Amino acid sequence: MPACLRTTLLLMLTLMLGACEQKKEAPEPGDLPAFGEPDQPIDTAAAQKPLPTPCLLVSAADAQAVTAQPMAVMSDEPKLCAYNSTASAGSFTTLMVNLSDNDDEAMAIDVFRAIAGLPGKLNKMVNDQMGETTKKSGQTLDGLGDEARLMKGNTDMIGQTSLVVRKGRVVLNLSVIGMGGDPETGARLEALARKIVVAL
Repeated sequence: MPACLRTTLLLMLTLMLGACEQKKEAPEPGDLPAFGEPDQPIDTAAAQKPLPTPCLLVSAADAQAVTAQPMAVMSDEPKLCAYNSTASAGSFTTLMVNLSDNDDEAMAIDVFRAIAGLPGKLNKMVNDQMGETTKKSGQTLDGLGDEARLMKGNTDMIGQTSLVVRKGRVVLNLSVIGMGGDPETGARLEALARKIVVAL
């Protein structure tokens, strides 16, 4: 065999072997069976069911049971439901129900703590006008969501009772604001919160 032909064949064989080696080193995705593929990431936003609107969770009858007054819807929004008393034009009582679905549990904890630690803005406004100070008290409630806190505050004219509950990444905030104050409001708010949390 002539030397030039032998050299050409060896060169072609080397190129062919090199091409095969490259294919072994970097196989195409469909060349090998797929064993132990990593799990696909779970879209937690899609997995989390949407929250019902607060007015679907709290009826006018529920609001009346909490305030001991006839109540009517004042605001029905996706995250906020507000009921207002219809009994007397000379006095007012409002029940507000707020639901928030947070990005994750850590954010929900921060929101819960912020709400539980801040005084009511309405009380502050009244205090500033009347030169009064707010008398506040609070207690932690066991067995209600992941954590819950009941807070009471009042001036001589305005009473406020709030209950904030965290269940996972959802925060529920219930607040009754009205003339004077009813010592039973806290217990009635707690009963309503327990009913709502079961439905979340």
